[in-house]
Amino acid sequence: MSFFSQISDTWQSLVELIIRPPRHEYNVQKDLGETRIMVRGKLVLREDFELINGRGNVLKCSHFQPAESSEMNDEDVHKFLPKSDPFPCVVYCHGNAGSRVDALPLLPILLPQGVSVCCFDFAGAGQSEGQFLSLGYFEREDLRTVIEFLKSSQRISRIGLWGHSMGASSCLLYAADGANDAVCAMVCDSPFSSLEAVIAETAASGKQKLSESGVPGIRLMPDMLIPMAVAAIRRSILSQAAFDIREVNPLSKCGATLIPVLLGHGEDDDMVAPYHSQRLHDAYGGNTTLIRFAGSHNSERGDLFLGTVTAFLMALLRPTDDAHPAEALLYAQPSTLRGLMGRPALAESCRFTAGKGFQSAGVDVGGERCSHRGRTAGNLALLVKLCCLCNPAIR
Repeated sequence: MSFFSQISDTWQSLVELIIRPPRHEYNVQKDLGETRIMVRGKLVLREDFELINGRGNVLKCSHFQPAESSEMNDEDVHKFLPKSDPFPCVVYCHGNAGSRVDALPLLPILLPQGVSVCCFDFAGAGQSEGQFLSLGYFEREDLRTVIEFLKSSQRISRIGLWGHSMGASSCLLYAADGANDAVCAMVCDSPFSSLEAVIAETAASGKQKLSESGVPGIRLMPDMLIPMAVAAIRRSILSQAAFDIREVNPLSKCGATLIPVLLGHGEDDDMVAPYHSQRLHDAYGGNTTLIRFAGSHNSERGDLFLGTVTAFLMALLRPTDDAHPAEALLYAQPSTLRGLMGRPALAESCRFTAGKGFQSAGVDVGGERCSHRGRTAGNLALLVKLCCLCNPAIR
């Protein structure tokens, strides 16, 4: 095979890795478990359902809900029913080659707090229909389908999003399409700021890794040909999967998004470099926290990061306090940092930058680092208060 033939095969292999990665195969009963379970002493009911997205694909979905036991029936068996009062919900969006099974670690974090978890397989992933993934371009519409269903059920009080990798970038793209009134908070773990940039970085720095994964020709590609390769990949994806990778660019769209977001990224992530989250943090239009932690793209997340996520979501979704709507929590705060925090040293470490609002200098605890940016001083103070690194009282 000639050099150029190998390069051509390499481009197609990269296209396949992007739009048609191996599906996560799982068994609902075995991997999702029983439909009635106990999670840290709380009754939980799982409802599996199907939705049809805008392209006619069936999406496989599951909703883990706080439940209550009704009176015994004639057979002396308790019936488990979803709680009668509306409850908040976090919608989980999985990453490339993932599935709704990836949401299971969220259950012991959120359900004991009275927050339900809805998870689903994007079209082209898991058990949902569809041939291709688009790394966010079409996935944002799948997410819209799920959220519209939840809102129409009239059982959900407030909605938060939690996404990983492709799922995180899908959340950002969905939020940029005017979702400020539909969602109260977002957690974006390892998002990319630009799909085109990730493809270029993968082609440039991952030659050896890709060659070991069945793409041997990439080792023969000079770095000067990388832009040509990315252009060829772009054309192939547009032809095969009907989307433009340049449109999958959360960075260009997040400047007008006001939904409070918590970004997280592993320092050792070699799939999506940490600078992607930093760029999103700097460009984001609303209030934002960025946690950088020791770990890789898919490594287990530590207690400080998960603790901050929990405090952040609980404050915004507020499952037990309907008197204080979430939108007021980050947009109607006192104007002074010192007054809210009572910690003058921390207040003095913050700064104001025109066009970017108030920013904290950041804290380093146990290898994890944080930074916060608020539209007002009060916004920033609250973000700091909800951070396990900045506020030892909530660790």
